[in-house]
Amino acid sequence: MSRIATAPDPLLSFHGPIQARSVPFHYRLGLTLIAVAMLLLPAIYIGLIVCAGWLVWWHIRHDWGMITAVGKGRAMVLALVLYVGLAAAGLTMMFFMIKPLFSRRARPRNAITVGAQDQPELIAFIHKICDLIGAPHPREVRLDCDTNASAGFCHGLTSAIFGGDLVLVIGMPLVAGLTMRQFAGVLAHEFGHFAQGAGMRLSFVIRSINAWFARVVFERDEWDERLIAWRQADHWSMELCAVFAQVAVGTGRKILHALMLAGHALSSFMSRQMEFDADSYEAQVAGSSEFPRTAERLRLLSVARQIALRDAFQSMQSRQLPDDLPAMIVWREKGMDSAHRSRVQELFAQAKTGWGDTHPSDAERDRAVLALGAPGVFTLEAPASDLFCDYGVLCAAVTRHFYDVEADIDLDRMQFTPVGSVVQDRRESDTANEHWREFFGKDIDIARLSALPEKPQPAHWQKARDKMASLAHAYAQAKPRYDATRVTINKQRAAAELLAAGYSLPNPEEVGLDSSSLAEANASLARHGTFLQSVAGEMEDFEIAAAERLAAALAWHQRSAACASRERVALLITVQRHLVGLIPGLQQAQMDKEALALLLMNLPNHHDAGSVLRHAKVIADRLGAMTMRCLRTLADLPHPYAMDGSTIASRLNLYARAEDEMEGMALRAAACIDALLPLAVRVQGELCGFALEAEKTLAQRAPESLVSAPAEPAPQPAAPPKIADTANLPPPTL
Repeated sequence: MSRIATAPDPLLSFHGPIQARSVPFHYRLGLTLIAVAMLLLPAIYIGLIVCAGWLVWWHIRHDWGMITAVGKGRAMVLALVLYVGLAAAGLTMMFFMIKPLFSRRARPRNAITVGAQDQPELIAFIHKICDLIGAPHPREVRLDCDTNASAGFCHGLTSAIFGGDLVLVIGMPLVAGLTMRQFAGVLAHEFGHFAQGAGMRLSFVIRSINAWFARVVFERDEWDERLIAWRQADHWSMELCAVFAQVAVGTGRKILHALMLAGHALSSFMSRQMEFDADSYEAQVAGSSEFPRTAERLRLLSVARQIALRDAFQSMQSRQLPDDLPAMIVWREKGMDSAHRSRVQELFAQAKTGWGDTHPSDAERDRAVLALGAPGVFTLEAPASDLFCDYGVLCAAVTRHFYDVEADIDLDRMQFTPVGSVVQDRRESDTANEHWREFFGKDIDIARLSALPEKPQPAHWQKARDKMASLAHAYAQAKPRYDATRVTINKQRAAAELLAAGYSLPNPEEVGLDSSSLAEANASLARHGTFLQSVAGEMEDFEIAAAERLAAALAWHQRSAACASRERVALLITVQRHLVGLIPGLQQAQMDKEALALLLMNLPNHHDAGSVLRHAKVIADRLGAMTMRCLRTLADLPHPYAMDGSTIASRLNLYARAEDEMEGMALRAAACIDALLPLAVRVQGELCGFALEAEKTLAQRAPESLVSAPAEPAPQPAAPPKIADTANLPPPTL
């Protein structure tokens, strides 16, 4: 066990029972009425299916005369197509409306479970809390990598009707970041939902119907793909029937969506009351005063999880993954500065409860719990991880499970790295970003990054530094206009790709266009491009001065630094020049990737999917060409942060799982973008760190001593290859 022998026994640290809570009559009545109303929604839906079937039958039986009434020839053919098309559309709509009734939720794959044999103290602790609040013991305990805990029925409706067959899911980051007292409170909250037998069954019905509506409204399957393929029929009559069918299916889904919203509105109020009730159990177990502290920890851990996942994603671009995500999350939470913590707390403190919210705001919950004044029956402040045997092994297991099952990463091509090494790498990356901000004052857009001069002028360091300072205000004034124009250009280029593929824009004004016209989109792109170049001209002098200052300071560094440091700077300069040459193409690839996603996302709504796919293929080919350009450019360039001497190209994660070649091209291009742009920022930041060190010495020297160039030659960086500029591609054309 991880807990030392002299530590207090958690099971002996509970002091007395908690006060039994009776459920008010109005609470039971409200829950019952809402459950009945929720059951009526599927009944209404089934009634609509019956009505649709009756209309199809009536059409087939009574509208046959429309064919013979128009005579012969083309009119008769058109009438026949209309008759058959409407019948087919009605039957298709009925099929798509009936299909969700038999839709089942996907079962979780290979869940990591623990039991009394391998985790006796944890299971005994859980059972103790269940007994305190009067909830059934969970039949199964699962572990995952979320910053949350949840309890539910193992076998759905069967468990809800015939017995309290519960499953408890524990997020290991919670265990890593909470005390036993806080952890006990979280478990009490989850089991508090199931402390009342009738209430937990009614609430399950409500939640299940809501979840069913949400799933069937948004899920798509192979039948939707078949319907899209039907629209590609060669004959116009088949295509017309497919259009009728797709309109009918869309109508059915809109009906489902309306019922889903109605169910959500009905259940939200009662769901909030259920949260208040569960909070009271948490307060009675862990104490009212501990509730706000636990809520704060949960918020910070949730934010830290997003940062840690970003870290893991960034490491994945080099085909490496941290082997312990819970430890990464806790490290990120502990490393948050006070300003970041305050922003997180202010964000939640200012939140208000909306009519559609299933949970009350944190401020309301804190007030309600503090008003109870419960002292709590468990106040042990030991780490929650002490409840687990082989805690580190479990964290590694849930981490691999998350990568494999939830993130769908091909682990055969990944290398697991000790979390300590990843933490050190992230610290160095964060330090490089701080040096970047310190050197430039304001973040320079990565798209505006300049290659360092091949022949730096060390004697001009002071002049470049002064010039940079004098131009900083003008740069700060121009940068917002530049950023806003780039955002507009990105939106309009995506819109132009849609228009070129034959789409129309329902709201062209949202992207700054007056009409849904490709010609206007291209003209607007040209105007904004000209304006962007004009604003860029206002920024260029500052950027040139910054590059000259950086290069000059690095040249002075190379004069006095140790050999290893000089070689490091020479490598970084070489990498910087190569990456800067690729950045325009990567920026274009970013826009192409977003445009391709828009095209494919809207494919079901287009009347000519073939033309869309052809246009998408053109974009995908551009992405593929950009990927190959990156690989050729970086094939022999050592990765500056790889300890094994591998090249940048060999460390790119180009093996994401894809359903087809077009998706594969997009994923490989995304891997290049996600790896190389942050790498360029980090390299530039590390160079800024070396320059700042040199400038500390230069600032102490007499001005006249700065006019002499360094006497000792530094290692010469390799010149970057010539790379075609892809930043100014022609606008899309039909």
